[in-house]
Amino acid sequence: MYFVRNSIDLFILVLFSTTAASQSVSGLARSKTCTISSEYEASNGTADDSPAIAAAFVECSQNAVITFSAGLDYNVFTPIKATNLSNVAINVQGNLHLPQNITAIQTIVNSSSSGNAYWFTFSGPAVDFIGSKNVSDGWIYSYGQAWWDANPVNGTGLGGRPHLMSFSTTNGSMQSFKSRKPIAWNVQLQGTNVTVSDSIIDAYSTTGSFPFNTDGFDVKGTDITFTNSVIYNGDDAIAVGSGSHNILFTNGVIGYQSHGMSIGSLGEDQSQFANVSNIRFDDVTAVNSVYAARFKSWEGGQGLAKNITWYEV
Repeated sequence: MYFVRNSIDLFILVLFSTTAASQSVSGLARSKTCTISSEYEASNGTADDSPAIAAAFVECSQNAVITFSAGLDYNVFTPIKATNLSNVAINVQGNLHLPQNITAIQTIVNSSSSGNAYWFTFSGPAVDFIGSKNVSDGWIYSYGQAWWDANPVNGTGLGGRPHLMSFSTTNGSMQSFKSRKPIAWNVQLQGTNVTVSDSIIDAYSTTGSFPFNTDGFDVKGTDITFTNSVIYNGDDAIAVGSGSHNILFTNGVIGYQSHGMSIGSLGEDQSQFANVSNIRFDDVTAVNSVYAARFKSWEGGQGLAKNITWYEV
């Protein structure tokens, strides 16, 4: 249990619980370990640790624990993509840093095949993302304030912005995920039987510039539970998309310029029947949010939203 003083000057009680990295939430053993080295300190923060990180995800892609060590910083100057994981714990005890050069990131994003790049892509069965229980460690620093400040007057965000993370798993978890100053979207979460606990997302602007599109979690899946989330941002804290069923978001705090707990958007593709059911947002405090509860749909869309509940908000 920790009392956390966040950037909005509130005291927030965050309860941390964790699955041991040596086994998955379903009890599968992880016999292999890859501990990633860092060149951050030796290079005065200039060296790129991405090659070592990518190599670790190749070496330890199955039945393994991949560790970013406590007390170390890592520069992740190029995107990391690991889509063949199986029974892997991603143990983030150190701090990760994205590039601070806006143009460099835009070049990477704009050169991607879809123009919609993710800086971290993790997928496979029984994947656990395990952040540090120490609130000073295990952060992903994206340096989004410079992006927000560079947004032109009446603009809605610079072009060439990456999504921070795509996380897709079955029978997995995300524990103590911490994101500071995300450039834009945080986590696209897909899967079945996933628990997300003790997340902290800090997209609070210190200059008054607006943090456009800083979604907390964009969700598509079944049997997904969120507990003890703290999300201060400038878009949906959580957005539940079509194809989602049995989603629970409980015991959270959202705020700043958050657009709250959202369903949708549904019906953008009029040729597809949108379908969400059994979605519950329960025991959530909204602090100065733009919205708390929101339902988003497209004119002309078709579908069904069934058993949607916002309770004790």
